Amino acid sequence: MTEPPPPRIVTTMTFSRQMTRCPIPHNTELAQDTVALFGDLPGPLRDLIGGAAGCSPYLAALLSREQTWISQLEDFGAEDLR
Repeated sequence: MTEPPPPRIVTTMTFSRQMTRCPIPHNTELAQDTVALFGDLPGPLRDLIGGAAGCSPYLAALLSREQTWISQLEDFGAEDLR
């Protein structure tokens, strides 16, 4: 009689867990204002948003405009975003 195989543990690699680096914001005030729009996101995504917004007013405007969609990124696995 053979024993059944042990259960497989599957962990989902989320987008924020896969990140390794973030830009350093040049304009910290713009970075903070943009990050404030995304208060419910985890720290790594907030750091990425702040870094991108603080380095580029254009990206800050895009992030503000696409806030609804970007706020849903944490719900996706890393593979879903490729």
